[in-house]
Amino acid sequence: LGIAGGLAALPLSTRAQAPRRPFRLGVMTRARDLNSGSSGLVLQELQRLGFVEGRDLTVELKAADGDVQLYPRFARELVESGVDAILAGGGETAARAAIQA
Repeated sequence: LGIAGGLAALPLSTRAQAPRRPFRLGVMTRARDLNSGSSGLVLQELQRLGFVEGRDLTVELKAADGDVQLYPRFARELVESGVDAILAGGGETAARAAIQA
């Protein structure tokens, strides 16, 4: 109650914030299907939390199509593009590449 009362006492101009840029999520997967596996679960949870792709969430997909040797390059490209976070859905190899990038 104390917190809510304090927020209500703030002037409207203080409570209103400028729109933020969309959160940019880089996703590295073995396959192009984002709705399966751990990547799909994370994206479903982001939607449940109110993130809407195209509005406040941008997903940049890098699919290895089974070639795990691509993960280091994908991770570097995602870091260089300025994503906010990388979801390494391609197992341990993808996770290591993301950490090293």
